[in-house]
Amino acid sequence: MKKTVIRTVGLLCAGALLMSGCSMPGGGGPQQESSPQPGAEESSGSEESPGSEAGAGEETPSPAPQEKEENQYFLDPDTGEPYDEAAMDLIKYNIYVDLNNCIVDVMEDVDYYYSAVDFAEEFAMLEDAGLDYGYEIRSISTDPIYYAEKVTGLKPEYEELDALTEQILESMRPLVGAFNDIQDLADGGYTGKSLSDSAGEKAREYHQVVWQYAEEFYTLAYSYMDAMGRLADARIQEEEAQMLAEGRVITYNASHIITLARSMLDMAQEQGVSDENLTELDLTGIEPLFEELTAAIDAFEEGIKDDAQVEKEGISSLIITYSLRLDYLKSGFEAMIRQVKSGEPLEDPSAGDLGSLSNIYEKLSYCVDSYNSLFVG
Repeated sequence: MKKTVIRTVGLLCAGALLMSGCSMPGGGGPQQESSPQPGAEESSGSEESPGSEAGAGEETPSPAPQEKEENQYFLDPDTGEPYDEAAMDLIKYNIYVDLNNCIVDVMEDVDYYYSAVDFAEEFAMLEDAGLDYGYEIRSISTDPIYYAEKVTGLKPEYEELDALTEQILESMRPLVGAFNDIQDLADGGYTGKSLSDSAGEKAREYHQVVWQYAEEFYTLAYSYMDAMGRLADARIQEEEAQMLAEGRVITYNASHIITLARSMLDMAQEQGVSDENLTELDLTGIEPLFEELTAAIDAFEEGIKDDAQVEKEGISSLIITYSLRLDYLKSGFEAMIRQVKSGEPLEDPSAGDLGSLSNIYEKLSYCVDSYNSLFVG
């Protein structure tokens, strides 16, 4: 069974961050992580502005590891001075969370790419798959790469993650550039049927980038997300305790629901259970957590009805989107538990239907994205 990874939630922080004339939004507190579906098989840090796309295979070599610098990039908008190390710790953490979630997006693009293209050095479409070139490939922002390149050399040190970030960016930059080019080529009408024209030549060029870098990227991606997960678990636990101490009960429940959902999915993974053998799942530890998740959702729903509490926490009116996604998440767990208790295997374990773990992973990813948008920024 292929290991499953989950998007990460960011930590709440206040204010805007200024970096060498470029602005970067601040936000709320630890961000949460994110994940590709179970079972699924550029910015260079130069004068380019964040969000610019690297061409396929155009990498900028990373500098050799060196001693950590003092922060000269991220500036307090009120004073124009660099943030102190405590503030930079939070900034750096959230940037690494964004990179973690971008890694998940790249992994998903790799999986989608090889759904339509043969896994071989020579470019060829999978004719039996019946899919067009660029199937489900999505454009990926290069902002997370841009900012990650800036903070790896800054204090405070995240020894393991600093090293892994420098390593994974070597394969991540060209892959993001290639997938953005692949999407553009597909949007331009190329289906993969012709190989002799200029579009076919480009498809072969982009394929060589994916073929060269995807395997190395995947290996480092799991290492990166393992390290990020260990750090995130500790940070989020501290942050949730602080939320309660400060009376931010809506924000606390919004975060804790994701924490509980991740714990249940971790239990399934630790048991070696996937959608292929779902009926083997031991619900002994999962059902109490599901009851806790249900109670947290109920408390969250009550909290957002309290206008005074909503105003106190500065909750956006868009919170209704998050509320709906929590309902879908709860329904996903309910259906999965019923499926396990029925003793009947899933009709099609690869379909991601209601009642499957993959359906829950998808709904949780939506919740994480919504949480980071509403509470972290």
